[in-house]
Amino acid sequence: MDQIEQIAVFLDVENLIGFCTNLQLPIDIADVIEKLKDDGRITVRRSFGDIKRSLVGTNLSHEEDKVRRMLRDHLFLHEDIPYITQYKNSADMRLAVEALYTAFTIPSISKFAIISGDSDYVPLFLKLKEQNKTVIGITGSDRSTAVIYRRACDSLFYFEDLSRSSISSPESDFPEVDSHLSGVRQDSPEDHIRSEQATLKDEFASLLVRAVQVVNNSGKTASISAVQQQMRQLQADFDHKRAGFSSFNDLVRYAVDRQMIHSDDSKEDVLSLPGEITLTGQKQAISTAQYRMFVQERLKCQLPGPNLRNHICEQAATELSFSIEDGGILLRDLSHDVTDGLAGRGINIPQAEVFKFLYTLFRARCFSFEQTEYGSFNPLLTGLRAQKAEWDDHFVMQQLKSIDNEGFAMYADKLSQLFYETDAKAMQIKQMLNSLAIKFE
Repeated sequence: MDQIEQIAVFLDVENLIGFCTNLQLPIDIADVIEKLKDDGRITVRRSFGDIKRSLVGTNLSHEEDKVRRMLRDHLFLHEDIPYITQYKNSADMRLAVEALYTAFTIPSISKFAIISGDSDYVPLFLKLKEQNKTVIGITGSDRSTAVIYRRACDSLFYFEDLSRSSISSPESDFPEVDSHLSGVRQDSPEDHIRSEQATLKDEFASLLVRAVQVVNNSGKTASISAVQQQMRQLQADFDHKRAGFSSFNDLVRYAVDRQMIHSDDSKEDVLSLPGEITLTGQKQAISTAQYRMFVQERLKCQLPGPNLRNHICEQAATELSFSIEDGGILLRDLSHDVTDGLAGRGINIPQAEVFKFLYTLFRARCFSFEQTEYGSFNPLLTGLRAQKAEWDDHFVMQQLKSIDNEGFAMYADKLSQLFYETDAKAMQIKQMLNSLAIKFE
């Protein structure tokens, strides 16, 4: 009896062309097909959309035959769906109907891969999961993928990551940073990739710790296989290769070296927690990964990187400029407006991260405010007490105070890596620590 899991792949051609064009990647799904083969045998391949119309405006109209040949070479059965109006066709509806029909008529197919970054497919994902199907999302990049899309997937991976091994990411892929935030030369695309991977190493190490905790709390043994499966459940787009690890064991060793977890010598595949990171009343050495784990535990969300913090500040300043004239805006409403405004610009960040960032600025007295009936966590912001260019420094300084209060030793280079994804701002960190009268190593 065949024990290999079967996969049905459904492709929204218009979305594929859209995010490949934006990322300056070839319109090809060869890497995706090879990646999906790791999960099982592909038995259904369908694609939908108006190829000719989708290429209009991309300067790629001459590649229509090439795109059709690519689909044919990968054994996709394509259905051309012309536009009903100038702006809309029914390709997404046809894809959803076909996927559900396949789920109901071919029960042996257990996994459904949807190649599209469109959040309109979230209801389809949820309905497939109700039928006990595994949903695999495939989209352009993490920056352009909505949070709701990520949460609806059982697993998720990005075209950009698959292409990095053979194609250098263009400089335009990365959001620009204002000069007052950078303070140093503009990094090359390779520098950005290394910086992103360094951040992901720390985030995945923190995710590993959380997964060990969850497995232990469930009464199970925290074996490497169980922890790896739990990490995938906690974060759909988890893939150790995204952080530059050659294997999952390399991630484990990374966390062990930083004393975030412990590997049992007598049981090499069993992981455990080494206990509290800090020692009461005693400073101790710490890694950037441990700093990150503490800050994210305190914030109860991911720590926004410097580029994202810059975008939040820009959008918040814009929203506040209108709201203050009308008498102010509630902090929570501001966080929703900023999140929506960024999403409209193709920058997707969870509302919780936006709120925690803005709330930290509020606690740092960057805004004038009035207390409301909604409690201390949702004041009415009525004006500015600090210039926008100073906001990010206030956010970082608030985190520095919390880290020091917890009893950690303060290393400027590691803190620079934590907050700015480079050690080039270690001197700026030292200046902040001096102004806070915090001793550092």
